[in-house]
Order: sequence, then C-alpha cells, then structure tokens
Amino acid sequence: MDDNFGAGGVEATGIRKIDAQHERIVALLTDLERRIEDCEAERLREIVAVDIVKGLEYYINTHFETEQVLLDEYHYPEAAAHRAEHSFFVDRVKVMQKKLQEKQGVEQVSKAAVLEAVRFIRDWIVGHISASDIKYARFLKEQGVE
Repeated sequence: MDDNFGAGGVEATGIRKIDAQHERIVALLTDLERRIEDCEAERLREIVAVDIVKGLEYYINTHFETEQVLLDEYHYPEAAAHRAEHSFFVDRVKVMQKKLQEKQGVEQVSKAAVLEAVRFIRDWIVGHISASDIKYARFLKEQGVE
C-alpha cells in the first residue's frame, strides 16, 4: 500500500488525529453502504433514522470541529474557506436527511435513494480530504503538528 494512503484508500494527511478520524468516517460509510445493500426493506427505516441522521452527523460534525480548532489555533490563512466548505457539505447533507425522513413518513424509502445519499457523502469526504485537507495538513506540519 502507498504510504500516502491510510485504511480505506483515504489519502493520509500525516496528522495522526485527523487521519484516524478520516479512516473512521470512511469505514463507517463503507460499512453503512454494505449494510444497506444487504438489508431488508423494514431495516432500511432504522438505518436511515439512526445511522445516517444521527450517527454520521455526530462523527462528521465532531471531525469538522476538530479540524476547525486546529486551523484556528495555528492561524491557517485559508481557515474561513475551509470552514465554508464544511458548511456547504453540512447543508447538503441536512437537505438529503430531511428528504429521506420525509419519504419515510409517507412511503418506503428505496435502497437506491439511501445508497445515493451515502455515496454522495463518501465521495465528498474523500474528495475533500484529497484536496483541501491535504493542503492544510502541509501548513500544519510546517507548524510542527503531527
């Protein structure tokens, strides 16, 4: 395996705490995708309500907060832009969550719709790590952060 990539094929930033969180989020998403593909229709409601709406939201928000504290503490010059990327993503996820929850109230949510949401989240996270997070990681490592 390439030393620049951690578990799940996520590009490593070289900052231990951040890399561990990235790996955890991607592992959760991979596991969630597998469980959705294998689940019965009645379990899909629980997966949407508990895992997507509550669980992922907690891990992602905790991770974003960790990043933002580091960026502020070390006066990363592009901290505001990075925060804006997080806000954009959180807003998109909230819209998806709301749509999935509304559908659950009136009809059976399809696996395809839930998988689409999970794959969007995973793809955005991996792309964000490869572009924005790698960029701030270089800056933080120059400041002595490991």
